[in-house]
Amino acid sequence: MRSKVYKQNNWLVYTASFKLGTVGWPLCLLEAQAAGLGVCMANLRPDINDYLGGAGILYKNVAELQDIISQPVPSELREKGFKNSKNRDVKESINLLTDLWK
Repeated sequence: MRSKVYKQNNWLVYTASFKLGTVGWPLCLLEAQAAGLGVCMANLRPDINDYLGGAGILYKNVAELQDIISQPVPSELREKGFKNSKNRDVKESINLLTDLWK
């Protein structure tokens, strides 16, 4: 169901407080990537770029995004997003955990 909602859009912009900086790793960013959306996230910490697999736009101010999100998602960003979401899919990587538990 969520996939249908995501696919009605081109971009997901995730806002956050730079003052508080209390955001973890939002799952909706990966869901949006899996649905083919471009994702934009507040550049709160260096690990956010790693989480997005280099397939997201990190911003310091929402005003920076106006020109970006008014355009289609670049195909290379979309493809990187598909790859990143697949790499983080539990079905694809559960053996990394279960092998450690043995």
